[in-house]
Amino acid sequence: VCINNTQKRLDEYDTIEWICEDVLHVDFSQFQSPLKLVANIPYYISAKLIQTLVKHKALFTDITIMIQQEFAQKCVAKPFQKVYTALSVFTQYHFEIDYLFDVSRRCFRPVPNVDSTVIRLTPNQRLYDEDALCLEVIVRACFWGKRKKVSTSLRQNPYCSFKGDVRDIKAIQNLVLKRADQLTVDDYMV
Repeated sequence: VCINNTQKRLDEYDTIEWICEDVLHVDFSQFQSPLKLVANIPYYISAKLIQTLVKHKALFTDITIMIQQEFAQKCVAKPFQKVYTALSVFTQYHFEIDYLFDVSRRCFRPVPNVDSTVIRLTPNQRLYDEDALCLEVIVRACFWGKRKKVSTSLRQNPYCSFKGDVRDIKAIQNLVLKRADQLTVDDYMV
């Protein structure tokens, strides 16, 4: 019903393609760039959707989605904030993120248990390549032991291993003494 009403209201715009299906199963490669994506998604797929969109980010000029407010706060969080997680690093590595506005739970019937936020993701020029995949593994490993020093997390995590001791790598010696939530996206890129 909602999509039909919206289609009627925006009928004059012939550049809009309406897709009412599971976004995780949409073949984005069938579309030509530049694309804008605007969506209200089931909140439980937020992380999976962002991971999917990263793989096709070169197609998009921007992506505007409504997500759970807590999830949005993680996406834009900065180091030393409690909500700064591997998701924060991953999202900020691939996108410029604009926190547009909050939507109160009272705007919906029935009233859900969470507030919502509309964010805009603008893809940056970083490729989704082997370096990006390596960064994902390193970030996941570091946040595996979020309260531990990065050196300990990297030595003990279940995601990756190193031939030598990471504490001996000169380029990151000052970073491995910190915790995962103290490092910036740029720190992770070292």
